Amino acid sequence: MKKLRAGIVGCGNIFPMHAYSLRELETVDLVAVCDTKQDRADTWSKKLNVDAYYDYETMLKKAELDVIHICTPHHVHREQMELAMKYGLDIVSEKPATIKYEDYLALMELQEKTGQQIAISFQNRFNPASLKMKEVIQSNDLGKVLAARAYLAWDRSDEYYGKSDWKGTWDKEGGGVLIDQAIHTLDLMTWLIDQPVTDININMGRRGHSKIDVDDFVEGTITYGDNVMSSVHFVNHYVIDAPIELELAFERGLMRLVGDVATIDYHNGQTLVIERNPHDVFAIDGVKQYWGVGHKAFIAYCYDNFLAGTKIQKNTLEDVHRTHKLVFDMYKQGRANFQLK
Repeated sequence: MKKLRAGIVGCGNIFPMHAYSLRELETVDLVAVCDTKQDRADTWSKKLNVDAYYDYETMLKKAELDVIHICTPHHVHREQMELAMKYGLDIVSEKPATIKYEDYLALMELQEKTGQQIAISFQNRFNPASLKMKEVIQSNDLGKVLAARAYLAWDRSDEYYGKSDWKGTWDKEGGGVLIDQAIHTLDLMTWLIDQPVTDININMGRRGHSKIDVDDFVEGTITYGDNVMSSVHFVNHYVIDAPIELELAFERGLMRLVGDVATIDYHNGQTLVIERNPHDVFAIDGVKQYWGVGHKAFIAYCYDNFLAGTKIQKNTLEDVHRTHKLVFDMYKQGRANFQLK
């Protein structure tokens, strides 16, 4: 059986989601990991019995990879993807692809020239509830979408930011609650509604933190299409990580996602509830279960196509362009009138 050789750069919090997803695939050999913090690379090298590197390009030169997974700080994603394409690798990258819109466009242009594949990890699109919601919408059983609302309230304290040398910064993370936590909920809403963004009216600022400069709240409205107004409220100064909430109102029903459970209430009295398999979890220390099980399905989807030599259709730069453009436009508006407590 042919196997693809994979490597991962970045051995931080999200690393296990990629590493253990790869380990479950019979068609992949995870052969190398890389981190500039040598203790991290060494720890995972020993746990997984793979080679450790401390310099990214050295790994690309020596490890004979087919695919690279990018799990590093946001601001180096573009550079690392460009280098991977130079070495002829396909790419699976954590979000966001870039922290500037002009960099995103440049990345799309280079990908078109090289022909290498890039998949961005908006893994929640692959969760069972999300997939069923999309299926029902496409069936038109609910009719037209009329409005939506999205709510996220999580806990990212000053202590949390103090443990990182890049989180909570404009130049390295690209922002705060919007680009790091809420981007997944925003992506789901944008993917489900599937209409162009026609208006943005949001406020943004910092209320609950004293040691960061970036946003810890975003609130306001986003309008899709002619008049699908969505209300958004995102904060990361709460005291717990509450389940995310996403609601879409349709002509013939109401669709609601709370955490990873979807409920669809039809106006005819029928109700449909979609939950994930309770046994389908990442039983690994330090892995946050609210990240869901989408990483496994997303990564398996990518490798099915990589191995077959077919082009991925989901989570490509083109496919997730609308979400990135929306985030960048929200920051452009929000930073112009940034509010402080």
